[in-house]
Amino acid sequence: MKRLTMLVALTCAATTITFAQKNPKEMKYRRSSLYTIMVPSDKLTGDAKEVVTATFDTLAIPDKYNDHNLKVRHIDLTKIEVTPEEVKAAEEVRGGHKKGIAGLAKKGLSFAKKSVSKSETGGMGGDEKVAKIMKFFKENHVANKIIAKWYNESKTMKNGSHFNTLLIESRGEFGASQEEINMSKTKIGGMDKIRTAAQLDLVPRTFVMVTSYAYQSSEEVAAMVAAGSAVAGGTIGAITQLSASAAAAVLKGYFITTTSYLFQLDWNEEIMNDFYDKYWDAKDTKAFHNDTTYQLKYVGKTSNFAPATLKFTVKGDEMGLKLISRATARATDASIAKLQKKYEVFKTLSVLNVSDDGSTMYAYIGKKEGIKKGDKFEVLEQIADEDGNITYKKIGTVKVAKGMIWDNRAGAGEKLEGEAEAKEDDDDDDINYDKPYTTFEGKPGKGMEMGGLWLRQLK
Repeated sequence: MKRLTMLVALTCAATTITFAQKNPKEMKYRRSSLYTIMVPSDKLTGDAKEVVTATFDTLAIPDKYNDHNLKVRHIDLTKIEVTPEEVKAAEEVRGGHKKGIAGLAKKGLSFAKKSVSKSETGGMGGDEKVAKIMKFFKENHVANKIIAKWYNESKTMKNGSHFNTLLIESRGEFGASQEEINMSKTKIGGMDKIRTAAQLDLVPRTFVMVTSYAYQSSEEVAAMVAAGSAVAGGTIGAITQLSASAAAAVLKGYFITTTSYLFQLDWNEEIMNDFYDKYWDAKDTKAFHNDTTYQLKYVGKTSNFAPATLKFTVKGDEMGLKLISRATARATDASIAKLQKKYEVFKTLSVLNVSDDGSTMYAYIGKKEGIKKGDKFEVLEQIADEDGNITYKKIGTVKVAKGMIWDNRAGAGEKLEGEAEAKEDDDDDDINYDKPYTTFEGKPGKGMEMGGLWLRQLK
């Protein structure tokens, strides 16, 4: 395991060095927070399983999010039992719409149905997985632990409480300039207003992404693709429009596939005030950690795959293991990107930069964030009032410039022998593009020359 961990570490280090972002104009802002959890797959065994696990454990939280990871990073769903009632409740949470496998039978895709039921679901239905994950959250009081991290829980009382708002102040002040913060401190209750606004803005934007991983053949992936976006989450480009047989023709080898389930902390002003009233001055935090008031709510899911090896990776095949590690990182990044596109609440902001001569608009995002040719973005102006409340005003729209997408994916530009094949719907024109950013074109609106503008991707 040490050898495999070292291999993964070296691979990740090389990627970080190659694609380190240098952005002297980067502006501070309030980020959403993310906690990631892995679900091991029974189909992953031996060195392949260890390298996928090691890759997950060493992947950094994307810099567009605050790292809100807790100690528990792996859960085994096979050890969690759920009742039919709990599965039905999970189905109702997502709206009760039957999609995916039920839809395959109507299309007569028996091969796809068989493969998807065994691979994408890992032997259990999607609603059952959601039910098991939510039961894990409840039984282990995960929401309580997330809140405890936000409020810097301490075993000993300091200033009359086991909690404080130092982390919230640190992350929340990204939304206000130092001048605004200094001014607020001169007013009665000024800093309290900024602190309260930050809590109601930041804490509810805390997400947990639970991802299951599988090592699958091109035939299984082709079946997922043929099943459509309801099962495969959109997969890659135009391949999603192909039949199982046609998809198999452009896929070769073995792939790392991911299915990611997104959850959000249920937090509002009423819940926050209840937390303060009950526990801020409490002598200990035992009752807080057993309080079932605090919960996580299900947002939705998506899936993705990334090419790994052309053959089953045998013990000692370091090149194959390196390919699996790279594919794991890419598939994970792609799942995050797709969740952002699919769910408005999970979207992130990026700074819109302008060259000194005003001729070029660019941002430090790329294919790792799921950027594709033709993608459009809102241009937003950030507005913060004296109470620390932040809003964004749309002032224009831009789109990705043709052939100018930054390939910042893990291992980009490094062709490794023995890599699986998937003809992606990429922009062939950007194959020689070597800038460490993506360029945009269009009319961003008034105020562009003043700077301080943001991008948010449109669906």
